[in-house]
Amino acid sequence: MHVNTVRSWTSEYADVLSDGAKSRPRLLSPSDVATLQLVQTLRAEGLSPSDVLQRLRETPPADRTA
Repeated sequence: MHVNTVRSWTSEYADVLSDGAKSRPRLLSPSDVATLQLVQTLRAEGLSPSDVLQRLRETPPADRTA
């Protein structure tokens, strides 16, 4: 995934990512990486960004594996 995509998505999906993912420099945890991989999968399936965010909010962090 392109670095600009990661930057954009860490802002867009900040409320479901760790504090480290929102800081400078971005320090992505393994859970953050799994969440962003799930975002990529859901977006590829055609879900809108708001639908992806809703799905992430409904999914416990431990279940967000790619």
